[in-house]
Amino acid sequence: MELSLLFKKGPLDKNQADLLKAAASRAAQTLALRRRLASKRGDLKWTGFLFGRRRACVGLPVVLPDQSVGWVKQVQAGYACVRTAITDPVDGAVHHYLEATALRRYRLPEAVLLGQLKRGVKEVASAAKAAASRSNGRLPPRPGSRPRGRPRKNG
Repeated sequence: MELSLLFKKGPLDKNQADLLKAAASRAAQTLALRRRLASKRGDLKWTGFLFGRRRACVGLPVVLPDQSVGWVKQVQAGYACVRTAITDPVDGAVHHYLEATALRRYRLPEAVLLGQLKRGVKEVASAAKAAASRSNGRLPPRPGSRPRGRPRKNG
């Protein structure tokens, strides 16, 4: 069954709800694992600007004009060198040189699924949450989390 069918308006029957719950759980696990692995990856190599005024890093996944996924190799002077999933038996990976405006941001399917589940859901207001928020706001910050005093000149 396709997941887009689960997002139609109306009540879900029992097995559709179970399928949606399992898909959401797997998506959350996948995103958590990606986050843990990304933090161990180390320094990123930054290159030119994509998507308006956003810096791109080497290896950033993007959607090509033919709707396939590629990875940024370098961006310079409004053009991007993108590695595709196609591999030539003689030369290796195939690269395309495209205008930076022709590329679109790749959105993780897991993140899209979780975002669709959260759409339209509002937080339930409660007196306990409001009281907790006020009491937390009165507390001082943790030591070292906010600099105190006049900022020092460097140099």
